[in-house]
Amino acid sequence: MSLCQQAGASVYVSGPAARDYLDTDLFARGGVAVEWVSYDNYPAYHQAHPPFVHNVSIVDLLCNEGTNARSFLKSTVPS
Repeated sequence: MSLCQQAGASVYVSGPAARDYLDTDLFARGGVAVEWVSYDNYPAYHQAHPPFVHNVSIVDLLCNEGTNARSFLKSTVPS
């Protein structure tokens, strides 16, 4: 959480698996809101060990798709 504060962040975005261990009260006391994102609506990509699993780290996407990983990401920049 102190990394968020050092970076001046007011929001920390995390995947749903972190609900089991993330101390959201600690973030709130530090003035950082926690938002949850679901990966269910992202397109499937090649994973080395099927069947496809959505709720993995972005490291999985980078390792399996390399430079093509960007095409699987959603943009948060308004068009």
